[in-house]
Amino acid sequence: MIGQVMLSIVLVIIAAVVIGSQYYITRVRKSELYKMITPYQRKEAEWSSLRETVFKKNSAEEIFLLGMDALADGDVQKAKELFTEALSVRGKDPALPAYLYFYLNECSYALEGVGDVKLIAQTLDAAEKYKPHTKNGYMLKRMLTTIAFNDQAEQSAREFIEDYLKDRNRLELSTWVRLKNGLGMLEYSEEKYARSIRDFYDVQIVLENKKRDQDMEGELAYAKEYIANIYYLFEDYENAIRLYQESIQSVEKESIYRFTSYSNISTASLRMGDIENAKNIVRDMESLLQEMSGSTRQEAEACINDTLALIAMKEGNYGEAKKWIALAEAGYETLEEETIFTGGKYFVRLTKCEYMIHEGELEEAGLLLENMLSDEQAMQYGLEKEIYELLLQIYQKEGDQEKEIEAYNLLLKMDNEQERVIRTGYLEFAMSYRDVQRREMENQKLRKANMVVLYAGGIFLIAIILLVWVVRMMNRRNIIDHLTGVYNRRKLEQLFSRYERFGTPGKFGVIMLDIDFFKRYNDTYGHTAGDRALKEVAKVLTSSVRNCDLVVRYGGEEFMIVLNGLDAETAKNICQRIKVRMEKRAVPHSTSEVSEYITLSMGLCYQEKARTNSLQQLIEYADACLYQSKEKGRNTYTAAEK
Repeated sequence: MIGQVMLSIVLVIIAAVVIGSQYYITRVRKSELYKMITPYQRKEAEWSSLRETVFKKNSAEEIFLLGMDALADGDVQKAKELFTEALSVRGKDPALPAYLYFYLNECSYALEGVGDVKLIAQTLDAAEKYKPHTKNGYMLKRMLTTIAFNDQAEQSAREFIEDYLKDRNRLELSTWVRLKNGLGMLEYSEEKYARSIRDFYDVQIVLENKKRDQDMEGELAYAKEYIANIYYLFEDYENAIRLYQESIQSVEKESIYRFTSYSNISTASLRMGDIENAKNIVRDMESLLQEMSGSTRQEAEACINDTLALIAMKEGNYGEAKKWIALAEAGYETLEEETIFTGGKYFVRLTKCEYMIHEGELEEAGLLLENMLSDEQAMQYGLEKEIYELLLQIYQKEGDQEKEIEAYNLLLKMDNEQERVIRTGYLEFAMSYRDVQRREMENQKLRKANMVVLYAGGIFLIAIILLVWVVRMMNRRNIIDHLTGVYNRRKLEQLFSRYERFGTPGKFGVIMLDIDFFKRYNDTYGHTAGDRALKEVAKVLTSSVRNCDLVVRYGGEEFMIVLNGLDAETAKNICQRIKVRMEKRAVPHSTSEVSEYITLSMGLCYQEKARTNSLQQLIEYADACLYQSKEKGRNTYTAAEK
């Protein structure tokens, strides 16, 4: 009997909540303010044509509308004062609270350059109470925009969204999804890619297991597009292209968004060397032009022309490329604001510099590139690496060895930093998804909204698939030997690619090193001791070279050192230093024929004026010198100039 009473009470409470929620939804949809503001926010009509309803004088609603009038006239300070006054007056319209907080935040953004997190929280609270607001994706995205991409606000914005997602258990699906996407976007802008991709995958997992409306289709496409951006940054172009295409196909997006995805696909295709696919995608981009007008169409045409110039240069047709570059430059020249790709004009300049270098216009190209390096705005778009790669080509053609070596060292430093970020990012991503099953199943909000009727085995399967992908990418990307801590052969693959493209510096060297009688050492002392010996050798090598040199474990007991920008005498001194320091390390080796301690045989191949595009050739010469050192009795080095 008691159980039946309790059940009845629970059912009554649930019914009351549902009826109350439906009551607020109905009231807001009938709200005069809701009918006025919604088309204005959707840019379906100008404010002057919507300002018809008259409320009681001095009412909160009328004061709010006077504030909207001031805002439409550009008097932000007056609008702020009126909105603040309206808050102190009791209003009747159920849509009013959310609008007041929202437009006060707009005033804060206009006057101070950043939104107010407290006002955004109040807007969200009001919007969650009066449900139709939650369907208005414009409001939430606009509020997030006011606190995103601002150094002073990004951290507080991220913390606010995290807290809101954690503490509010009655969020509508649409609010939860948009906040998650907003959080992922903020973390993306902060280069916290592991956290970012986790948030976007959360959205994808939930929405792909939930019947969605058109708005949520757009949010799913948004999440996939950002995941694709992260794949692109990690140079996983195949997955990036796949997700860009899914994003395009999953929803009827505005032409500008489809255009940006197509543009990224074409660039990724060129990076992979797939010129034909890049051409096909350009045709898709061109088909979108008929949906555009004004400055947007002008910028889109400039982007297409830049892509066509890159394709022409890939095919060796520099005459055709010159024509496309001129058209792209002309398109950006009169453009007041870039809406498709911010920084697009700088990318065109890079294309132009590549063309100029091929044509021998080295001085002009160099000046243009150096001007970009000193342009703070240009540097915001992460073009430093591309600029230095082009400058490197110029220095090589001019024979300026000092600047050439400086550029090489800077590029190596950038490579190492990029690899560090990628390794850290993938590792954090893997760790964050170890508990994906627990995290999803414990999320009370999602369970209550029936979003997590995701079978536990299905979630676990998704987690395993993601982790397998992470491990695969980690293995492909990892360039550090786990035993010795120096670089492994994968680092050489990067160097092979760079030297094939640009050639080695004029002053350059390779040392090949081998531990003398190492098989006997393992047989005598065991493999565990052998591992310790390899670590000791690695420590000697890294302590004996300069910061700009690279130590690589070539295989087994064999190591390799890449020497950047040094003369023959310095290279020989490094070999001698390694020999002496290894002897001082005094690692016992009782079965060696040359010493009672571990010793090294070395082969050095160096060049002071020549330049080669084949690192492999230098390795082979150094290996021949190493063989000569062994023939001479080991524990020595042999040097030869190429």
